[in-house]
Amino acid sequence: MRRTRGAAWRLRLSLGIGRTAIGEYIRRAAVIGITWPVPGELDDAALERRLFAPAGYNPLRSKPLPNWAHVHMKLRRRGVTLALLWQDYRGQHPDGYGYSQFLSTPIATARTMNFFSIPLSATS
Repeated sequence: MRRTRGAAWRLRLSLGIGRTAIGEYIRRAAVIGITWPVPGELDDAALERRLFAPAGYNPLRSKPLPNWAHVHMKLRRRGVTLALLWQDYRGQHPDGYGYSQFLSTPIATARTMNFFSIPLSATS
């Protein structure tokens, strides 16, 4: 561990980039299984392609999405909370979204589906 910190520190000094960027590069390399020294068959362009996804690349969602229309319908019932609905969702999908991500996703979905729109007559 100490040796990795020293190498990261030397990289920061020699490249003139921040600690966070170095950490991100090291994490990306570990994720795709590249170690030092870099294999000879990888030139700079090939290494960059492996470390960074092309612009506009969106991998398929690996986690099942909740049925937001169903969630919205259930929320209209008395005593039903997002916490209860998340517990139900995780019971059906143990590898699904965590609670904080579950909470942040319906807001974006609701905006696109106009769940929480206020009639114009109510604002006057």
